[in-house]
Amino acid sequence: MKKHIYILFLLLLLLGLSQVVKAQVPPPPPPPEPEPEIFVLVEEKAQPIGGYKAFYRHIARSLRYRYPSLAYRNRVQGVVLIEFVVHKNGRLSNMKVLKSVGSGCDEVALQVLRRAPKWRPAIQRGRPTQSKCRIPIRFQIL
Repeated sequence: MKKHIYILFLLLLLLGLSQVVKAQVPPPPPPPEPEPEIFVLVEEKAQPIGGYKAFYRHIARSLRYRYPSLAYRNRVQGVVLIEFVVHKNGRLSNMKVLKSVGSGCDEVALQVLRRAPKWRPAIQRGRPTQSKCRIPIRFQIL
């Protein structure tokens, strides 16, 4: 009788251990939110509040006392071309130098642009949208 109880106990134990265990797979992550479109061609281009004339006056005033010393000593002059994104709220970001002059001019141009006033955003399909812009900043020793 004891032998039958041991055998029954072993069979129940083996039966319990041999049940199929399903691995729990976590649900797939939700799809990422689509990034907002950044237009290059738009119905109305983004532009500085107050116009380009006022914007370049601001740039010129900012550069007057910030000409890089290395560039000044080596008489480096030229145009730094910068590309950036104008957001729906007029904020500028993602600035990068497309055409470099070197000798510290690129860094100063980026600093001046970071401190520039907000822009009026581009208009696409009647609504403000993000857009890419490019501007040249001239470094010239007078």
